Amino acid sequence: MLPNIRTGLIRSGRNWSDIDIAASGYTVYGENEEDIVKGLNGLRTPLSFYGSTQTYHEVLRLHGLEYLGQKLHSLSWMVSGRKCATSSQKMNYGDL
Repeated sequence: MLPNIRTGLIRSGRNWSDIDIAASGYTVYGENEEDIVKGLNGLRTPLSFYGSTQTYHEVLRLHGLEYLGQKLHSLSWMVSGRKCATSSQKMNYGDL
């Protein structure tokens, strides 16, 4: 990633000091197993949304999970009114 950023800096006539680099991710903390499971379950909806969005399928492909993005995308259209399937249906995530 840094070589591509460097290329962009050179092309735009900027320096490293002209930009900020930020990264984010999802983490779950808990006092016990129950707290951790509850936190992981809370991540299912936002992660399912991102995974269902075709824009993110390349990222999933890089990790060998393109099939998961395709399945989530299909599920997102299963519910009438274009509601996310994960918010209105019980799902067995073990099947994904």
